[in-house]
Amino acid sequence: MDNKSIKENIYRLRRQLDLTQQQMADKIGISRVAYNKLESGSTKIINEILESMAELANIPVEQVYLGYTPAPEGPPLEDIRAEFDRKREEAEQRYKTEIRHKEKELEAMAALLAAKNEVIQYQSQIINMLQRRIGEENV
Repeated sequence: MDNKSIKENIYRLRRQLDLTQQQMADKIGISRVAYNKLESGSTKIINEILESMAELANIPVEQVYLGYTPAPEGPPLEDIRAEFDRKREEAEQRYKTEIRHKEKELEAMAALLAAKNEVIQYQSQIINMLQRRIGEENV
């Protein structure tokens, strides 16, 4: 984090608290001149001052330093990875089960189609036989 960003964060914080430079300086226990130098970026920031500002605003010190509140720390990466792996395995099992059901449905449909084709073939043979008989009777 560069000094320019920090001074902008400090300025923005003071404005959010609706304080003058003198009021802010008084509340964190430094002179107005010292505070002005912090806000203008002409002096280095001391951690205790950042902590006092954060305490005054009732925000984490990281927010004063970074300009935003970092995301709270969550579970360790190993826990996240284990949970991801568990969910992935559950999903794989669900999909494998669904695929087996769909394959059985497909086999049943294929058998039904074969039976229908056989019926169509028999009907075609009957139609051909009847057409030949009709043709012979007309001769």
